Amino acid sequence: MNKTITVVVSDYPALRKQVEEALLLGRREIEKAKVHTYWRAGKLIAEHISQYGSRSEHYGNQVTRKLAEDLEVSASVLWRCLRFAQSFEIVAGRQLSLPENLSWAHYRELITVPDKETRIALMKRAEKANWTSEELAQKIRQEVRDFSNGEAAGPRIAKLFPKKGTLYTYRLVAPESAHKDEDADRLWIDLGFETRIREYLRLCGACVLFFGR
Repeated sequence: MNKTITVVVSDYPALRKQVEEALLLGRREIEKAKVHTYWRAGKLIAEHISQYGSRSEHYGNQVTRKLAEDLEVSASVLWRCLRFAQSFEIVAGRQLSLPENLSWAHYRELITVPDKETRIALMKRAEKANWTSEELAQKIRQEVRDFSNGEAAGPRIAKLFPKKGTLYTYRLVAPESAHKDEDADRLWIDLGFETRIREYLRLCGACVLFFGR
């Protein structure tokens, strides 16, 4: 049976508020440090690849995987760090002046935006409106990805619909050779999908249709 904890001191509400603010501030500082750390790591990788990348077109992939193995860090995280530093090189170059109210989850969404001006504009809007990372992701889907997909697709092309005949009505096909005795008085019945059966049909002047089930 759970017992209700009763605090009789009058200054408990103030204590609770102070602890809550301390924890919140701590989380913000941790997230801020995470953003700065990932940008710095990505910047170091980018500079290294820029210096030695001419050796091989796959060098960037190789060095990132090697770092992931040696440091026991996910390669996908290092790739995001690299893209983060590359995507915000100009902004971060000014003493890393990235919005402090945006978390790493925000920047993970922003680095998927290919256009630099659009990316920076979305970052500023997210900062001003205090969007969550989910709200930012939704904006990117609506304003960037859907637009780019439609633009890449070009003009809409009308769908093609197959012509359909009458149900249980089949086409008669002339025999491959009229010189074979077995084909002299027979026709092929075309069932579609390159499936044909041979049926004994007396050739006559009238139009012949075959109905089946």
